[in-house]
Amino acid sequence: MLPFLSERRLVKAQMLLEGDGTLWKGAYSEGMKRVFANLSTELNSGVSLMLAHLTVEGSRLGGGEFEFHCTNSYAVEKSAFPSQLSYVALGHIHRQQQVAEAPAAWYPGSLVQLDFGEGENAPRGALIVELEPGVPPKVTQVNERWGKPLRSFKVKFEDLDRRLEELATFPGWAKLVIEGRGNPRLREDLFRRFPHLLDVVFELPELERPRGAPPVQEEWDWLEAYTEYSRETYAAEPEESLLRAFQQVYEEVHAGEGL
Repeated sequence: MLPFLSERRLVKAQMLLEGDGTLWKGAYSEGMKRVFANLSTELNSGVSLMLAHLTVEGSRLGGGEFEFHCTNSYAVEKSAFPSQLSYVALGHIHRQQQVAEAPAAWYPGSLVQLDFGEGENAPRGALIVELEPGVPPKVTQVNERWGKPLRSFKVKFEDLDRRLEELATFPGWAKLVIEGRGNPRLREDLFRRFPHLLDVVFELPELERPRGAPPVQEEWDWLEAYTEYSRETYAAEPEESLLRAFQQVYEEVHAGEGL
């Protein structure tokens, strides 16, 4: 059984295995190969099962993952798994999928949908795996879900009234993406009318979106960060009265800190 290893912990593992952390200069995937090799030194000809919490290269996300830990920096090559293993049971990715064949490696997927977006229709559930020595594993997919479904509704502003009935009858948790300029009052009204609505996002039409890359976040002051928050959340510039109130609160708080 192998729990999730951060890059920092993997370096510590290499220090234990090799006795000198200064020699460790390889990538995360190469480090995981060494860990696998160390764990599999005493495998025999019987059934050998590995449980691991990691990201395999080429796997597709199912929604709700911590994406930084699913990037190429953390992706492990399919060839890293020892060939003498009978089966690799994986966790970390929330979409049900097979990611390797020799040995067979599967993610069962999360039973509960954890986020909106690409993974809303991702296969998920459980796996029944039958293992015998010297025989390829027999994997039966159980497509089952628990909890309320999550769904994103994307509508144009002029079509909003027509789509609200569909939103009202949806039995799960909803996210509403409205193409148009932000309207805080409309946003508040929608939350009041639909208790199962968790998020309302306004998106400017493509032609109205600002050109060029946004400034680097580290260069923003607090007022700029608040302005960008308003743009992303409401697709609108914050009112001058809000900016003045924000600036006043900010100055009062930091005046007490001697900043």
